[in-house]
Amino acid sequence: MRFLLLLPGFLAPLGLLAAEIEPRLLMDDPVRVTVTVEPAGDGESAVFHVGESQVATLYTGDADQDFRSNIIWQAPYLLIRSVSGGNCWDCAGEAVFRIEGGKALRLGDINTDLPPDNELSVASGYFVTTYSRLELQAGFCHACSPSFVVSLADRGDRLEIDGDGTWALNEALWQREMLSPAVVPAEGDEEARFRWEGEGFRDLVAAAALARFCGHEADLAALRARWEPLLDEDGRKRLAEALDLVKPLEPVSAWNSAAPY
Repeated sequence: MRFLLLLPGFLAPLGLLAAEIEPRLLMDDPVRVTVTVEPAGDGESAVFHVGESQVATLYTGDADQDFRSNIIWQAPYLLIRSVSGGNCWDCAGEAVFRIEGGKALRLGDINTDLPPDNELSVASGYFVTTYSRLELQAGFCHACSPSFVVSLADRGDRLEIDGDGTWALNEALWQREMLSPAVVPAEGDEEARFRWEGEGFRDLVAAAALARFCGHEADLAALRARWEPLLDEDGRKRLAEALDLVKPLEPVSAWNSAAPY
């Protein structure tokens, strides 16, 4: 049974939402997980408690939904999925906990839905997330922004960037930019230039950002030497602008500030 701070009859005419007093129990073993729905701006906020930790999830859905679908449990890791309702890459993600002795330790956050083929990785303490630093930067649109997959490992009671693992996960991207023919569509071919902007140039900048992020400066120099002579002034400027934003092995918390937790 749920108890409200104010009776719905008084709140409805005012267009206000009521806050719950009694939390809903979602999980009791191996750790207690509860949620309480509260008003938040134009929507509602589902506040999760995992042990003694708190994770706030903004959402725009039904307040009576079954929030157990936001929990991912793969021993010894428990993830709480957070969704803000926005359209940014960081508008959905998971807070990651390790459960030991009935207690929850917050390790960090990732900003991508758990892919089906990542189950074994999670079980062994490795996670993946999307590098979102370059979203809507250097003249790129939301859908065509450069990105790559970042590997994280449970080390020292926190999620730590795994540089070698990140480089290995993106080998196909790197090999494509270094081994495929280096061709930039000519000015005037609008259709080819449009495809180049949305795919070719995007992937080139993603590969360059990957090399800088992983500390592979010699590889980055080789990539730039191969492609920059083919770019126009605007392309070279945008590539440099994007690279200026990338910091080697920068922690996730530094580039997913838009995440709703």
